[in-house]
Amino acid sequence: MTLGLDFYELLELFINCDAVTKHSAAYIVENVPNAEVLKDTTEKELRKMIPHWTASKYHTASIDEVLSELQMRIRNEEVGTFFYNSNKNNNNRRAYNDMYVLIVTEDSTFFFDINRRKAYKIRNESRE
Repeated sequence: MTLGLDFYELLELFINCDAVTKHSAAYIVENVPNAEVLKDTTEKELRKMIPHWTASKYHTASIDEVLSELQMRIRNEEVGTFFYNSNKNNNNRRAYNDMYVLIVTEDSTFFFDINRRKAYKIRNESRE
């Protein structure tokens, strides 16, 4: 059966409908197409996954705060789904927004750049 959506369109739909649950997160990470493996989680390496971050007042937080939070959630293996927006302006839905998602399950960690359709599997030595 085909839905006519690609993986990233479906992921964005889940996000916009607030439908990312523990079970759907497990399904998402099991079906990630072509993820680049990231072994180093320094701020410099994590910053490479976020090529565009606006200075807009509508971003999730400053890029430094986002990178620090990502590092902490990855290091602590904090299970959950975490969303980051570079310019989520609800007053102007046509404003360009880069959306990023971190999904941490009991077995794996993935970071998604929705607009660029990129996935990163973050290796955690303690899980291997």
